[in-house]
This record gives sequence, C-alpha cells and structure tokens, in this order.
Amino acid sequence: DDDGALLLWEEVKAFVGPESAENLPTDMRAMAVCEGGLRKSVVIRHQRLQQVFVVGGLAALFPSLRDRALADNAFFLKLLVTLSVESGLTFLAEAQKGAAACVDSLEFVASDFLVGMILDCFIVTILAPACVLGTSTKAIASAAKATGQLATLQRALASLPASAFAVSQPGQTFTVAQRAAAFIVRGAEYSALGAVCGYLGQSAANAAYKLKHDSNAEGLEPPPSKKTALLWARYTGLSANARFQAVVGLERLLESSLLVQQRPWVAFVGILGIRMLNSVVGGEHFVQMARSANRQ
Repeated sequence: DDDGALLLWEEVKAFVGPESAENLPTDMRAMAVCEGGLRKSVVIRHQRLQQVFVVGGLAALFPSLRDRALADNAFFLKLLVTLSVESGLTFLAEAQKGAAACVDSLEFVASDFLVGMILDCFIVTILAPACVLGTSTKAIASAAKATGQLATLQRALASLPASAFAVSQPGQTFTVAQRAAAFIVRGAEYSALGAVCGYLGQSAANAAYKLKHDSNAEGLEPPPSKKTALLWARYTGLSANARFQAVVGLERLLESSLLVQQRPWVAFVGILGIRMLNSVVGGEHFVQMARSANRQ
C-alpha cells in the first residue's frame, strides 16, 4: 500500500482538507512542514485509524502505539489478544488453588499479574515495527543528530529491526547480522525491564502483605524483592524474548500466506491460536523458573 509518495504541508492540506490537516498530530505536521514530507500512505491510514472506536483515542494518547498501529493493522488486536489470554490463564491458575489460598496470597498474585501485564504491553509494543512517517524512522532520525562518544552506538541500535523476523522498512533492509543483534538486544532490554518491574512489584506486594498480617503471625514468607527481580529478568530475557520473537515470525508467515489473502478471518484465528499457545508455554516456563528459584 506504500508507494513512497511524500506530501509537503500544502499538499497534505490539499489532500485531506485544511481542517483535517490541522488536526493531525504535531509530529506528523512537523514531518510535512520541515522534515522532508509526510508519507501519503500514513495520512490515509491515520484517517482510517481515527474512525475506529477506542482505538483512535488510544492512538491519540500514545504515539508509540499509534505508530505501531499505522505499520500493522492488526497491532491492537495482537495486543488485546495477548493481554486477554494472559489474564484469563492467570485467573484460571489461581482459581485452581482455592479461594482461601488465593485470598491469603492476594498481594503476591496481584503483583505477578500486574507485572506480567505491564511487561506484555512493553514486549508486544517493542517487537512491533513503528511506521515510517517520512523519509526514515524516528529512531534513525534522532540517532543521526546524536553527538558524543555514544553516537555511533546509538546509530547502530537505531538501525536494528524491531525483531529478528521483522519485515523490512521502506528504504531499509536488514542483514542477518542485524536480525541476530536485534534478538540479543531485545533480550537484554526485556531482562532489564523485567528486573525493574519485578523488584518494584514485589516490594509493593511485600509492604501490603506486612500491613495486612501481624509480623508474629504465621503465614506466607514474603519473597525477597531482589530474588523476584532476578526471576523476572531471567524469564523475560530468555523465555519471553524467544517466544514472542517466534510469535512475530509465525504471524509474518501466516499474514503473507495465500489462505489469509483469500480468507482474512483466518488471520484472526491464527493470531488467537499462536498467542494462546505462547501464553500457555510462557506460564509453564514461569512456574518452572519460579520453582527452581524456590519462589513457589
């Protein structure tokens, strides 16, 4: 759908009308005014995106989500399916433990649930390629202006694909080395993010548990925050990174298949099945890692 056509500001106003042009996000207007032009395909997709209930509002509030949705029409579907399946499986797992056990460890259950949801949002978003609004991605444009000792590193990181199986961007193709580097870099990013979220979540859960229970009373021993942080770092950096990158690859194969082109509804069924399987396998991995760390 992207023919590469770039529209300058006056051309954007002529294409969608002055009022619609003025209602475009600030970064898109800047792209058309002073950064070489805004892609015509982006203008069309953004107009369509704004017409979708709720999605348009989320896109307006969160530019990072908007840019992913502009690059992939199914982005919000993939995010919703991931969060829905993960939350559903979590509640089913806790329900099997019984009401009493669940209530007694509610703080820890809530902590793991919230940390998991936050990490899923970040992982799905980071692995999804951002739309090229103009002549290059925002990351490449920002890195090109960088100076100092880390400028070279910043440019190298900006040139990496979102995932090992990402589709090439307009005007940018990826080598095998770049795809391999993307796999490693994303794993490091998720590991660091998992450690921070795990530490903060466990610290909050431990504080709430101590407020609810007498320190002298018998009960669960709150897991150490540092130990939980290491658990989440290992889980997100190894298991989650590998699984979600594989999901991207499988979905890319699915969406490019002749069957999906003939029957688009097959893509929804495939996305649902792939991400449900991913969540089930991820849940098993987390339990195994938690047991090996003596956390459960």
